[in-house]
Amino acid sequence: MEALTAAHLSSPSPSSLTAVAEHVIRGDHAALQQLVGALGPQLTSTDERERSQATLLLSDVLSRMTLSALPADSVAHLADFFCNRLTDYPCAAAVMRGLLALLSSPLQAEHALRIGTTLLEECDVRSLVQAERHAALTLANELVRAHWAALSSSGVRMLLSALRGLDGEKDPRNLLLYLQLLRTLCQRCEEQRAPGFDVTANQRGNRCSALFLDCNPVHRRLQPYVSRWPRRRSSRLWRSTSPSPSRLRPTTRTASPSSTCCRRCCARCAPRATSDHPR
Repeated sequence: MEALTAAHLSSPSPSSLTAVAEHVIRGDHAALQQLVGALGPQLTSTDERERSQATLLLSDVLSRMTLSALPADSVAHLADFFCNRLTDYPCAAAVMRGLLALLSSPLQAEHALRIGTTLLEECDVRSLVQAERHAALTLANELVRAHWAALSSSGVRMLLSALRGLDGEKDPRNLLLYLQLLRTLCQRCEEQRAPGFDVTANQRGNRCSALFLDCNPVHRRLQPYVSRWPRRRSSRLWRSTSPSPSRLRPTTRTASPSSTCCRRCCARCAPRATSDHPR
């Protein structure tokens, strides 16, 4: 296992990742423990690149495994590890990939709740790049969908945390997931009559649930732009909306020699009678 992990970390490639994953899948739980032990120095390294690569390798292997038969203590250990690393921002993408893989395992209620609260309350999702924010929103949606029974007692807390921690999203691809998350949380809280939901709805404008439950028009308006969202601002847009330089200059006219504009009113203007005069 040490040789396989060292070969992958020195020069990451799909073939080396497949070799490590197949070795772990064949060995099942014992091989997973060996993988974690082999990655120990890299997972705790002070070098961000080494730490990120090791975390990504562990997450990729977990995403290829069938975790439904994983022992509960191993699931708890991995959940604690990834939750503690959610604020390790150089590894944020790898950590969220690992947590997304863990959602298919037999998570205990306390660990599912910890994943949700750590993601929405401790991790500064808004400071991440677009792809990592997308991964965070995907993780939150999947957590609510697959483990709502564990989150139902804290449904209003999750809703308020999502409003505080994820508000201000501008990217339409992420905004769709954000609206979907709010809609699902409002639906579940209203269906189960979660304690405090009516008070929260009143405090948020007396129409909180109706606002987020009726977001289909927003989805329909944003969906056509998701696939063709520009990577950078188009300069054509700014050229078309900026005032024309010709409008900033005064309009001029040419006076004819027979013009009575200046010739008859002032002798000093006579030499300029045929020049351009502003209106």
